Amino acid sequence: MAKRNPPFRVIQWGTGAVGKYCIQRTIESPHLRQVGARVFSDAKDGQDVGEIAHGKAIGVKASKDKQAVYDADADIVLYTPLIVDLDDICAILASGKDLITPSGFVFLKDQAVLDRINAACAKGKSTMYAAGIHPGFAGDRVPLVLSALCRNINKVTVYELVSMADMTESPDLIFGYLGFNMDGETAAKTPPPLLKTMSTIFKESMQMLAAGLGFEIESFRTSHEYALTTEDSYTTPGLIKKGHVGGQHFNYEALVGDRTVIEFKTYWRMAEKLEPAWNQPMKGLTYIVEIDGDPGVRCVFEPIGDRPAELGLIWTAALVMNAIPEVCEASPGFKTTLDLPLIAAKAAVHL
Repeated sequence: MAKRNPPFRVIQWGTGAVGKYCIQRTIESPHLRQVGARVFSDAKDGQDVGEIAHGKAIGVKASKDKQAVYDADADIVLYTPLIVDLDDICAILASGKDLITPSGFVFLKDQAVLDRINAACAKGKSTMYAAGIHPGFAGDRVPLVLSALCRNINKVTVYELVSMADMTESPDLIFGYLGFNMDGETAAKTPPPLLKTMSTIFKESMQMLAAGLGFEIESFRTSHEYALTTEDSYTTPGLIKKGHVGGQHFNYEALVGDRTVIEFKTYWRMAEKLEPAWNQPMKGLTYIVEIDGDPGVRCVFEPIGDRPAELGLIWTAALVMNAIPEVCEASPGFKTTLDLPLIAAKAAVHL
């Protein structure tokens, strides 16, 4: 029996690059109802949620007050901040609201964290699920589907190739957490602040893929390199100066013994001309999933339309939104893609 029935009452926690697209879809959908939003700035506090998402006013005000969210009459919270707070997540779940996030948690091997989340879910009779384009889709759901074509598998490799210059990501993310526009000397001794968080969430994705394929990862290996611009680069978040960081390459390997069984290769660039140049087809947003096996398989997918990297943000929001019915109907507790029925865009076809 379903725990909740549509229209599902939605609170948006975080109204940035992904959150605004979640709000837009919630307002458009007859199966959803926007009942609140948690914001982090004084400028947005008290502002109409519809206007925050660059649309019309809907008569629902955003708030900086966490307690107002905990106390609100809602079915689900879409939790999309860049930096997560486990205390907030557990408080939301304990208040009786389901939660979906694209900010990690696609799979949990940390028993202490899993126990905290499940205890909060038990208290609130709520469900938590994580979705996203990568992790949450390209590096785990897609390889699992493709694996059904193979008799034997040696290795899974996933490429994420993104030209980010025209994305509406915040300057704080681009220049702060990701470390773009650092000079070469600083970059050589200063890893991007987000590297530790990214390593954690990509390892979760690898662990979910491994669980779906029936084996255990024994160790991980992570590396990072940057590329410098050879000319000034004007981007949506701001100017990246010549000779400063305009490209980032993050590499993650999952090993069994001394053999790499899963590898994620991520290339992000904010400038066209870089040194090193990185011989990758950086034309917007491309995901490549390769399974070395018998037989092997290679799948390439990318958005269709203008500003493909920006469409990647919409992909992430869609993966969150399309999971709402399954999460609201699930039993209480932490869930992964391996636990839920097939998630599809069941309400998106226009007839």
